Amino acid sequence: MKAHTLIGLAAVTALGSAATADFTYSFDVDASAFQFELQNEGPLEGFLESVRGNFFMVEGAGNTWADDLTVLIADESLTNIYVQIGGYSDIGAEYRYLWPQGASGLPFTQGGGYIEGINLDVTGYYVYIGNGYMGGGPAFWTGEIDLRGSVVPAPGALAVLGFAGLAGRRRRA
Repeated sequence: MKAHTLIGLAAVTALGSAATADFTYSFDVDASAFQFELQNEGPLEGFLESVRGNFFMVEGAGNTWADDLTVLIADESLTNIYVQIGGYSDIGAEYRYLWPQGASGLPFTQGGGYIEGINLDVTGYYVYIGNGYMGGGPAFWTGEIDLRGSVVPAPGALAVLGFAGLAGRRRRA
């Protein structure tokens, strides 16, 4: 094989394998009961394996606690809720996980923690963050949420060039 064919094959192999990626959402959320804000412009792609939350409830009212901060993974219209992470109230998601930290309504309570073993395909869904306590009052949270997992990337330009190099190769007699 010629060198350009080997390089094209290596590029296709490298880009065609699953990569590990984390999506970090840094946020300042001011929300009352069941208010959620869309966090991403386009849909997710890949598998969610774990979540790490590191946030503070700066202030809250109406018995809202730090762990009422909720991440929803749902369709774009927020009518089909696939995953709920956090929040006192059950919103009816197919999968629900609770934060291990944040069971207090005192100002500057840290919430979040690490949730592993999720392993769900979240392709086509969107991320929302808000207040998951139906009886809760207004609250303000600030911090980060990391969605961790393996993502299957769309073919990049190098993969297309690699395929073109393989297709353009011909045998000589």
